Amino acid sequence: MGLQLFTNTSRFFLILFLRLVDNRSAQSRAGLLPLPFLNIGLWIATLPFASIALGDNLPTSLLLLPSSQHALQELASAPTPLFWNQQELRSGISQLALTRKLNLWLDRRVDPNQTLDLRIRPGEVSTLEDCLQLVARKSGAELAVIGNTVVFCPINSAAQLEYQANQLFLQLAGSRPELAQPTRFQWPELSTPNDLLQQLAKSQNLEIDGRLPHDLLHAGRWPNPSSLATQLSVLAGGFGMQITLESQVLHLGPATATTEWTTEYPKAAVRHELLPNLADTFQSAKFNPSGNAYVLFGPGAFHRHAVTPMARDTQTTGNSRDSRSRASRGKEQPVWTLKILNIPAETVIESIGDNLGYLVEWAPNCTAGQKKSLVSFEVQEAPVNELLESYAQASQFKVELRGKTIYVSVE
Repeated sequence: MGLQLFTNTSRFFLILFLRLVDNRSAQSRAGLLPLPFLNIGLWIATLPFASIALGDNLPTSLLLLPSSQHALQELASAPTPLFWNQQELRSGISQLALTRKLNLWLDRRVDPNQTLDLRIRPGEVSTLEDCLQLVARKSGAELAVIGNTVVFCPINSAAQLEYQANQLFLQLAGSRPELAQPTRFQWPELSTPNDLLQQLAKSQNLEIDGRLPHDLLHAGRWPNPSSLATQLSVLAGGFGMQITLESQVLHLGPATATTEWTTEYPKAAVRHELLPNLADTFQSAKFNPSGNAYVLFGPGAFHRHAVTPMARDTQTTGNSRDSRSRASRGKEQPVWTLKILNIPAETVIESIGDNLGYLVEWAPNCTAGQKKSLVSFEVQEAPVNELLESYAQASQFKVELRGKTIYVSVE
């Protein structure tokens, strides 16, 4: 079991993670997000409200879809502080996806059952992407961003996956504009990658040429609709393969080693003030203005950072002094939404103190057995004092705030 603590606009949440173990498929390395209650067929439904203007306005990149832009903005927003104690990677990523309403995919080549000890305190990283990068590095992986989906993939594979997905998107959208429309993506327990490929192809009246190796997938659902190119690319990428489109046939083949490409973006979509620094960071990257557009060459990460909208939590409106005042008031009175079920009392209070920046001091009369006793309680948008009172009632400890110290004793 593990605990996660995260914050959002001065609200703090502590959510219980239960390790999910699938004894029926112990050999499966498919690290797909586990949602065992979804024992239903693959659901692929085009959403009219998520439609995009195509035709003459065909997007020049997967990154320019509205769904992709929303995800990029989310990645650039405030991070999620974490407290993971022997947290299974698959279930931890699953909870992060639900918490941030972000599509996260664990590549089958990354061990989904590994457990992580990880602490990311408020202020230690700047963005959600920084937070996810730390999780990836800790698990021996790296991040690829494919449209509106973040993939935890093996080292030195991200740029390749991003290139393949973007090329497939251009082929699909260029063939039939409706193939760029985001659709829902979910699948039942013990699906196979070939099941999903066949159903995805059938839903769009496409044929499949080739097969993927056999594997079994945990049930899962992405929180947000995604492009067909994204869905197909993550399935094939896990086997070192890629998909290309020719004459309404999806061809499976070995992945190419290409990692860089050229795209012309409307000037309004590009953070032009960032381009010089980005070109220094990605040494092979190049950019040139061309009329009302910028022509960019480089790996996916260069393209992505160049077209990432400004994060919502960095945008200000009205008087800046008023904005600072509102932010200050929000920090003064944080509130907590918390649900604990059968977690050791010591683990709960130590994690609360750790993420508040408070020292937890135990009175000499507290025994090891009392500290290990399991507690269960729930609070909704409670201030710190109310949170500690609820903890005290559930644990039978007496809890006092002494400056920056939480003092725990037995009455």
